[in-house]
Amino acid sequence: MGNIQYFPAAKNCGAECEAVLRTLPEWFGCEDSLAEYVSEIDNMDTYTARECGRTVGFFTISEHFETSAELHVLGIEREYHRHGIGSHLLKNVEDALRSKGVKFLQVKTLSPKAGNADYALTMKFYLKHGFMALEDFDDLWGEDTPCRQLIKVL
Repeated sequence: MGNIQYFPAAKNCGAECEAVLRTLPEWFGCEDSLAEYVSEIDNMDTYTARECGRTVGFFTISEHFETSAELHVLGIEREYHRHGIGSHLLKNVEDALRSKGVKFLQVKTLSPKAGNADYALTMKFYLKHGFMALEDFDDLWGEDTPCRQLIKVL
């Protein structure tokens, strides 16, 4: 890992984020869902981490109300996992949201009910950073993909 640079929220980041998502088929292997995420990213605030000008990680935020926001989609290239990039991006997101008066940050992810080892790592990241389970939705994404909603007070 060389010199990682972090960038504040920007729009129209779909193409650069797509490159990251494509390195993570364990999480983003469904082509239809990936294409939908890329389209949505272009219209949302996206915080990026770059090395030598190439995006290696990002967090995209959806702001629902003045006081609440959601981590809509995020990804860190696998070779950059466990190097603090996700933690740094999350801190940047939280600081920016707090400065705007946002009080709650939520995220939806695959529930542990699914028994997916990759998403168990995702859940571990969220819990480590103070997110708490709020609710499970067994049918939100279909019966084979139970959703867990997590929330954090900012």
